[in-house]
Amino acid sequence: MIETAFLGNQGRRLHSGHLERNQPTRAAYENPKVNPWAWIWDDASAAAAGVKFPYPGFSYYAGGALQPYPQVATTWGPLMTVGSPLGTSNYKSFQVSLTQRPAKGLSAQMSYNLSRANGDVDWGFDELWWVGVVQDQNNLASEKDIPQSYDQRHILKGYAAYELPFGRGKKYLANSHWLANSILGGWNITTIFHYNSGQPIGISPNVWYPGWEGAIYADWDPSIDLNSTFNPKTFNPGNLAD
Repeated sequence: MIETAFLGNQGRRLHSGHLERNQPTRAAYENPKVNPWAWIWDDASAAAAGVKFPYPGFSYYAGGALQPYPQVATTWGPLMTVGSPLGTSNYKSFQVSLTQRPAKGLSAQMSYNLSRANGDVDWGFDELWWVGVVQDQNNLASEKDIPQSYDQRHILKGYAAYELPFGRGKKYLANSHWLANSILGGWNITTIFHYNSGQPIGISPNVWYPGWEGAIYADWDPSIDLNSTFNPKTFNPGNLAD
């Protein structure tokens, strides 16, 4: 018996605290006239850094002055928002199942799942103490196609069982002595298998930009060959260069 199925799931208005942060707009932060690393403490230093001085007593990087709530920046801590219903998720799955009922001693079942899980939310915490995986909260439409951390594109699993044709009532040794039947009859060979592709590997640069409360995506050069060149036969664990 062969069965096929398609499963789709669309999540909207999902709650997550990392989708509403004290984050400036990219247009303001990437303004070539702005130096987010400059330390400002008055109107003159702010003007030299290309930003507006937020309020008397502000003393922080110029990037913090671009935040909606610059007073939070001076505490060196993020603004924590609870339960922002801004998240989306999408899951699509094509499934194939093959079942072999017991026939001539053989029975088997195998299933294959081709799926894709995307979205800007992959956990159920309303309140977060970190900034999450989204880079720009002001442009969530461009973040909705991020692969989820649990995304697995291919999953193949199943089992096969074969009853050996030896012993009473079987093709061979059908009239065997009870002792021979107890030793040679009633044997089964069974295998269980499960293969799947890996989950996405998150890559982020080890950098920090003052005032930017969001993930920093690594630049990707499509001309670089990312295929594995690791050779286990020549690997030397004592050589750090390997």
